[in-house]
Amino acid sequence: MKNPLLPIAIALAAGIFFADRVPLTWGWAIPYAGMALLLLVLMLKLAGKKMQKAFMPFALAAFICMGYGLQQNASPLPSSLPNDEHLYELRIRRSPSASTYSWKAEAEVIRMKDSSGWRDWSQHDRVMLRFPKEAMPPQRGDHIVAYCRLKEPSQALNPYQFDYSRFLQRKGIVREGRINDLTDSADIASGKRPYSIISSSEDGLQERMIEVIHRSDLSPSQQGIAEALLLGYDDDVSTETRNLFRNAGIMHLLCVSGLHVGIVAAILGGLFFFLGANPRRRIIKGALQLAGVWGFVWLTGMAPSSLRAGIMFSFLIVGRMVSSRPPTLNIIVASALFLLLIRPGLLFDVSFQLSYSGVLGIVLFYKPMEGMLRIPSSLKKKWTIPLGWMMEKMWSLVCISTVAQVCTLPFTLYYFHQFPPYFLLANITIIPFAGLLLASVMMMVVLYWWPAAFMAVGKMVGVELTLVDGLTRWVSALPHALIEDICFPWPMALLAMVILVVWALAIYSDRRPAWVWLSAMLPLCLAAGAILLNFSHKGQNYWIIYSTPRVTAMEHFEGLQSRLFLAASPEELRPEEIDYYRKNLVVNNGIRHSRLSYCDTTSHLYAMGDGTLLLLDRSNISLFDNILRQEKASTLPARVTYLLMSETPWLTPLELRHAIDYDTLLIASNNSLRYRIMWHTQCEQNAIPYVDLAEEGAKTVRKCR
Repeated sequence: MKNPLLPIAIALAAGIFFADRVPLTWGWAIPYAGMALLLLVLMLKLAGKKMQKAFMPFALAAFICMGYGLQQNASPLPSSLPNDEHLYELRIRRSPSASTYSWKAEAEVIRMKDSSGWRDWSQHDRVMLRFPKEAMPPQRGDHIVAYCRLKEPSQALNPYQFDYSRFLQRKGIVREGRINDLTDSADIASGKRPYSIISSSEDGLQERMIEVIHRSDLSPSQQGIAEALLLGYDDDVSTETRNLFRNAGIMHLLCVSGLHVGIVAAILGGLFFFLGANPRRRIIKGALQLAGVWGFVWLTGMAPSSLRAGIMFSFLIVGRMVSSRPPTLNIIVASALFLLLIRPGLLFDVSFQLSYSGVLGIVLFYKPMEGMLRIPSSLKKKWTIPLGWMMEKMWSLVCISTVAQVCTLPFTLYYFHQFPPYFLLANITIIPFAGLLLASVMMMVVLYWWPAAFMAVGKMVGVELTLVDGLTRWVSALPHALIEDICFPWPMALLAMVILVVWALAIYSDRRPAWVWLSAMLPLCLAAGAILLNFSHKGQNYWIIYSTPRVTAMEHFEGLQSRLFLAASPEELRPEEIDYYRKNLVVNNGIRHSRLSYCDTTSHLYAMGDGTLLLLDRSNISLFDNILRQEKASTLPARVTYLLMSETPWLTPLELRHAIDYDTLLIASNNSLRYRIMWHTQCEQNAIPYVDLAEEGAKTVRKCR
């Protein structure tokens, strides 16, 4: 087999995926079964040729078991931390990152103070802390003492909502909390921070380089781009710049990734071209490239994305050191295997999936696509005007950009629901400047000690950034520069990945005609699936009551349109604030147009499915009081199907039964926990059907047919 590591990597990934989706109580035995199978595999390998036919099936089964065991051991155990507020000593594990309203930092629990005093927390549970945006957050390695309530992360309670709890669990984080005030600022050991390779980069070199960039003549927007490009520090990148790069389809330029590490490796390879292809000189050249790549990774603070890219390119560089024509596909797969064996949870990391799908696509499809167009030899011979050379490089760039975009398309459509149709324009015009721009920013920082050279290079960087900004604005201003809200569910994403695999088999397999026919039929199946999905969206008609913490939100989906109802006024809530809970559902339902209604009235009566729903909150509770006191004639219906309690009204479910007849009680998530528990007990004692949206998630009401 030419690429034996590929099926092994697929088997390992399958085991990791199975362990994440179907955790078993007796799963501890699966890794031991994998070890036994691995020993059997080695015995079969050493046996005669007749027995070696069973080598690959047993090897794949062994790596499936190994993947399951690795993921199960990597998953954090349930924490025994108390749910109420306590005084904690915590150590910051990673430097804080800025979010919309706060700072976020990963920490571990060192000790906790309870009624018996301080006690060490041997489990060292990892937690996610939030600090106020206006506060100065602690840094990596700091020890802080603060009162905090560490609670379990919120789970996804609405359809297609981002599951933050699972996201943190895959990172080994078991609790989250917010810290508003530190108990004793003296316990922030900023001066006693332990030394590490990462802290030496973040606390020393990165800060000095950011200071150097700020002292240049670049505008604030250009300074933010330079910091993001060189260091991966994007806190100074403006929202406008982010939107421009996102619309142009080159957002990956603003975060250090495989592109930046690959540019550094290519620049170093070009600088040491004079070493040639001699085996000894290849080793020297590779060692210099490795040093430069890992120096750049260290410069970025060894962020997870740059660390993965550094490992990938290290495998490639070592492969070129060993052989002049290394097996590139096997090397890429080997680097992925290495990363998954260390951290199996990386399989679910979006950047990991995008990086390896793009690189594997370039390895598999770049050469066949490049061979589709041959530059005439007559153009190549015109050395006075290198037209042929320019056309060749341009076509090469088109091939790389197209292949990378197509191979990452299933993931971008599934996760982000968007597609930049002018990605070729952006990649042809802007990406070629990325290497020159990165080298120029490095040169500007290195020449800081020489004022004249620093100013000259700074002006050159400013011109380059101005050109990049102009090109980005031009591409993002084109009509339909970014197609958003694309419905692409996981079955279609899986089929798209299968199509890519079949295309690769059609190119490289010996049975080419069969794979060619299949590769032509599967895209038709994908198109048919998209048409059927559109027809199903046109026939949908149902209501959903969301589980939201602040206000009650309901939405009616009918065909390709929807209407959102918010039990609030425009001053109290903007619709963007609940997009976190509903946006993915709207996209996956194929909604083309959505209307908004603020239902801040006293009626709150809705025809829903085959019944009716009455919303009870602080604005109309007086109607129920009047009925119970028999002061006024009732303006409410005698009976409703659903009664939705919101904003913690002071009437109990049993009292409401005397005011109005209802079939099912719905308890909104914005009611207080104490009242919800009391209502649960009363409903169970009086046989009142109820649904607590804070526990059971959003309620869907469909019309009976």
